[in-house]
Amino acid sequence: REGVGVGGFVGDFGGGFKTLYAGFPSLVTRQVIFGSVKFLAFERACEALFAAFPSLHETTATALGVSLVAGALSGALSSVISQPADSILTYVAKNKVDNASVGVFDGGMLMVE
Repeated sequence: REGVGVGGFVGDFGGGFKTLYAGFPSLVTRQVIFGSVKFLAFERACEALFAAFPSLHETTATALGVSLVAGALSGALSSVISQPADSILTYVAKNKVDNASVGVFDGGMLMVE
C-alpha cells in the first residue's frame, strides 16, 4: 500500500514496522562504536593535555581551549575508526543472498574482494 511516511516520504509501507525499522540494529551498532570511541578519546586527550601543560587548568579560557582541541581530536579519531564499520554494515544491509542477510564478517570479506 502506498502512503506518506515520516518526513513526507512517499513509499510502499506494506511491510509495516518491521520494514520501517529494518535498519535500526545496524544504526545502533554504528552509533555505539562512534560514541564509545569519541568519549574515550576525549577523556584521554584532556588528561594528556592537562598532564603535559598543568598551567592550562588556571583559567577558564585555557580549559575551554583544551576541551575544544580534545573534542576535535576525538571527533576525527572516532570518524576514522567507525567509518569502516559503517561501510561494512551498509554493505551487509544492502546485499542479501537468497533472501537472507549476509553476516558482518562475510560482508566484510565480500567487500574487500
